[in-house]
Amino acid sequence: MNKEREKELCKIFARYKENQKELRDKYSIPVPSGLNYGKIVVKTDVTKNAQEELSVEYAARRELLFKQITIVDEVLQWFTLEGHGRERFIKVFFINRASWVKAEMECHVARGTLSLWRRDVLEKAEIVGKWLNYF
Repeated sequence: MNKEREKELCKIFARYKENQKELRDKYSIPVPSGLNYGKIVVKTDVTKNAQEELSVEYAARRELLFKQITIVDEVLQWFTLEGHGRERFIKVFFINRASWVKAEMECHVARGTLSLWRRDVLEKAEIVGKWLNYF
């Protein structure tokens, strides 16, 4: 895994709560649409259909948020079922953005083990992201 992908996955975990709130609040109710698909639409280069562009942007943003939330949910579910305490590490270190020391105290595990867990979590998130066609 390269550094850019690792940073992106860390941001996905860090923004998990904000993404859930944004998807629930802003993207739960469809935007009222003024599009009439019963008529033939002629689109030229001079004029733009602002409502259509807003609808496309809305759908793209909603899909992106859904994929990011799904990545975190799938990884959490995987490690919860595994049962070694890594789900606690994910919640403390990635989602709540705690320090290494706080994660050590919360999980009762040494930093070396937490480093291995971090790598495992990010590798699993990368696999899920590829499965969802996020990357």
